[in-house]
Amino acid sequence: MHGGIADINADGDTLDTVLVYRGSLTQTYRPGVTTSLTYMVDNHRINGGVWFEQARHRQTQPAVAVDNNGGVTDIWLGGNLLKYKDGSTYQGRNQNTVSTGESVFVQDTLDLLAGKLQITPAFSYRRIKRGFDNYANSGTAAPGSSGVDYGVDKSYGAALPSLAVSYQATDRLQVFSSLPKNFKAPGNFEYQSLASGVTYINGVGTSTGSLPLTVKQETSINLDVGARYRGDLFRASATAFYNKFKDRIASSFDPVEQLTHDFNVGDSVTKGLELEAGTVPIGGFSAYGSLTYTKSTLDSDMPKSATTFYPTAGKQFPDTPKGMAALSLQYANGPYLINVAGKYTTSRFLTLTNDVAIPGFTTFDLNAAWKLPNPSATGFKNPIVRLNVSNIFSKQYFMANAGSGSNITIVGSPTGAPFYYAGAPRFTSVTFQVDY
Repeated sequence: MHGGIADINADGDTLDTVLVYRGSLTQTYRPGVTTSLTYMVDNHRINGGVWFEQARHRQTQPAVAVDNNGGVTDIWLGGNLLKYKDGSTYQGRNQNTVSTGESVFVQDTLDLLAGKLQITPAFSYRRIKRGFDNYANSGTAAPGSSGVDYGVDKSYGAALPSLAVSYQATDRLQVFSSLPKNFKAPGNFEYQSLASGVTYINGVGTSTGSLPLTVKQETSINLDVGARYRGDLFRASATAFYNKFKDRIASSFDPVEQLTHDFNVGDSVTKGLELEAGTVPIGGFSAYGSLTYTKSTLDSDMPKSATTFYPTAGKQFPDTPKGMAALSLQYANGPYLINVAGKYTTSRFLTLTNDVAIPGFTTFDLNAAWKLPNPSATGFKNPIVRLNVSNIFSKQYFMANAGSGSNITIVGSPTGAPFYYAGAPRFTSVTFQVDY
C-alpha cells in the first residue's frame, strides 16, 4: 500500500525494525439548529419543533520515529510524520464520518386539579444517517481490509413516545412517574475493516465486496416511579427504575475473531432503587447522602457459534456495580466553605460471563473555598480562592474503563482476558477566580 513504508532511519534500506510513536487524532465539527414553538390554550401548554445537526468527524492515526533516548520530536504529532514511499503520510487509521441527526417532536403539558396533577404526553421521531469513508491505511483490526478505499451509508431511526405524570399529594410530598422509549445507534467504528476479498497490485488495494453490518440499533423502555419530600429540616427522594432493553449493544473483545467491536447481546433488564436525602443548613452545617442498588442482567445466553453459546443468561452486565453509596458534609459560613465527600462503589464484572471482576473501593474528596473581600477600583469582582483535593488518601483502585470508553470482554481467561486501569492517585489543585 502506497509503495510501503519509507526508509525511517535513513540507512539506505527498509529492512530494520524501528520503534515509532503513534496516536489517534480526531477533529470534529458539529453545527446544528433547534427550532421550537410553544402554544398555550386553557390548561394545555403545547410545545413542538424540529432539530437538525450534521457532525463531521475526521479520524487519523499518524506516527513519528522514536529516537535512541526514547524521545519523539512532537508528542502532538504536528510534524516530522512518517511517510510511505509515495510521499503520503502513514496512517494507522484514516476515515471521515458525516453523521446527520434529525428529529421532530411535540409534547403537551396538561395541568389538572388546580395544578396538583400534571400529565405530559410526548412524541418524537429521531433519525441518524451516517456516511462513512475509509481511506487506505495500515490499520490492523482486520489485516488487509483497511488498506483500500470504501464507503458505507447507513441510517437508523425510531418513533419515541413518552408519558410523564406528577402529583402534588401535599405541600411537602410529590409523587411522579415517567415512561419514555429510547434508542441507540451503533458507533461509527463498526464500519472499519469491512472490505473483503482485498488484493494489491503495485501497492494499490482493491476489494471484491464488503462484510455485512450485523449490529442492530438498540431500543429501550424506561420506567421510573418515585416520590420527593421537601421538609423544613431535610429533603429526600426515592426512585425505583425498570429499564427493558431490546438488542442491547455492548462493546467487547471477541476471542474468536480476535477483535474488539460492538455486539447485540440480546435483551436485557436493568432495575433498581435510588435513595437520596439532604439537610438544610443548620448553623452553617449541612449533609447529603445517597444509596443506589442496581441489578442489570442479560436475558439469554449469547451465541458463540451456530450450535454453542456463552453462559451469559442471568449474569450482571459488565462495569455495572450493584451498589453505590455517597456521603458529604459541608460547612459554609460567610466567605468560607469546606466540603468533605466520600463515595463507595461495589465490585464490578469485566466480562459478560461474570468470570472476571475488580474489587470495590472507597474514595474521599475535599473542596474548600474562600471568598476574598472585593478590591476597590481594580475592575475585578468576587475574587475566590479554591482548593480541591481528589482521592485524599491516594486510594489504590481499579477502573473498568479509560477515557475512550469501556473495555470489557465476553469471557475471561484464557483467550479474552480483559484490560483494566489504575484509578487516579491523589490530585491537588488551587485556583483563583475573579469576575470582571
